[in-house]
Amino acid sequence: MKIRYKAGRLLKKLGYEIKPEWKTHAGTIHPLHLAGAVLKARNGGSIGNILQIGVYDGIQNDPLFGSLINAAAAITLVEPQPSAAAALRNRFEGDSRIRIIEAAVTDRPGEVMLYSENESSPSASIIPTHHRRFGQKNHSKTILVRGITPEALIAETGGKTPDLLQIDTEGMDWIIVKFLLAAGCQPAVINFENLHLGRAARLESRTELTKYGYRYLEYGWDTCAVSKTLGI
Repeated sequence: MKIRYKAGRLLKKLGYEIKPEWKTHAGTIHPLHLAGAVLKARNGGSIGNILQIGVYDGIQNDPLFGSLINAAAAITLVEPQPSAAAALRNRFEGDSRIRIIEAAVTDRPGEVMLYSENESSPSASIIPTHHRRFGQKNHSKTILVRGITPEALIAETGGKTPDLLQIDTEGMDWIIVKFLLAAGCQPAVINFENLHLGRAARLESRTELTKYGYRYLEYGWDTCAVSKTLGI
């Protein structure tokens, strides 16, 4: 016990913390679903408008799948992969609430290269080296897709700020959030993947979210940020 205690103190000084599995985060409350419940209460039973960037199939590891999507008044789904976007159009055919934009959100308009290990993948990214995070030496599939800037995306969706923004874009997540905030798009709730953020980007996200009036919680692989205007 004494050796384990000393080892723990040393690691903590180096900026690390080791806990047994039973002491790690646990619970049955999902932060995004809790924020969604507050939105529903404020909007008379509807979450309002949702903007989801990086959808893939809308099912795998998708925090909006089910109750959140069902409670939305209008939904814009942004997915760059042609086959995935086509599957989404087929899946949501006839649902007038849902609009699908086949594009990758980036800092410049025009075509951009998308890198993937196959025709359709949840880990596809516009970052050429992203596949290495998954232990892959090479990406086997590259395709040109439409690029759309955050400003153009908001204009294409009618110029309205969504009530809830969900982002999972394999490494571009915080960059896109930062672009949108700077462009004046400040949703009541923002949820984005932080898994691939380095130390500098993670610290920057905390500082910037606070500056823009958000409270946030980092949980699992994501960050959920809630505007102080919601009163949470």
